[in-house]
Amino acid sequence: MSIDLEQIRSTYPIEQIVGEKFALKRMGTRYVGVEHDSLVVTPQTGQYFWNSRGEYGDAFDFAGRHLLGYDNRWNNRDPAMFMEAVRYLAQRAGIAIETQNDFHKSFAWAERQLVHRLHETLLNTPAALEYVTQTRGWQPSTVKAARLGFMPQDKRPLLADLNLPDKWRMAVGKFPAGMLVYIHLEQGRLAYLSGRSIIGKQHYNPPREILGERRPYSNHLYSTDAEQAVLVEGQADAITFGEWG
Repeated sequence: MSIDLEQIRSTYPIEQIVGEKFALKRMGTRYVGVEHDSLVVTPQTGQYFWNSRGEYGDAFDFAGRHLLGYDNRWNNRDPAMFMEAVRYLAQRAGIAIETQNDFHKSFAWAERQLVHRLHETLLNTPAALEYVTQTRGWQPSTVKAARLGFMPQDKRPLLADLNLPDKWRMAVGKFPAGMLVYIHLEQGRLAYLSGRSIIGKQHYNPPREILGERRPYSNHLYSTDAEQAVLVEGQADAITFGEWG
């Protein structure tokens, strides 16, 4: 029996999870902490951001840090620790799951780790970090919220020990090195990758036969419940609009 992380997310929404620990008030399509106004929850993406703490993540990250009490010791790369959060939220949501010691071999786990590794590559690459924070002028909290990544020359560490579907392995293999990677998430799950050079103006979309048709990019504040939406030219514009709120 596979574990459906999206079923857990949809049954037990992140605004409900966070709201049980910290009082929230709705502001447009977001929820903001009543006492901690730098705590922001975006239901559409299933993410939360606590800017004053430099903290971000999804429902499982919040549960691990704040409901299970791991706080700064939380490590969503640890399969056992992550599964503890999954079981906790599944139980609260009334969803029965089987204990799977090999969850780290699942596609869902591998896709999460790929996103994390791409993002950490950006944070650990000075030229890429300078591009997003200086050239683009984005705040570190925006960079984290957007889960921006970077494609290195040596891609082996990105894929090591991950049971990724072939399409993602091929997409990473063909993705040009030295590019900023835009993470396209749909309901909290990796759906597409696109790129932009940090040196020139080259843009990149994976071949159609690998990831299908191009997918629209939505910033971390986008919601289908919004009364208005702004269409912009590119992914960077969408991120800037998100930073403006």
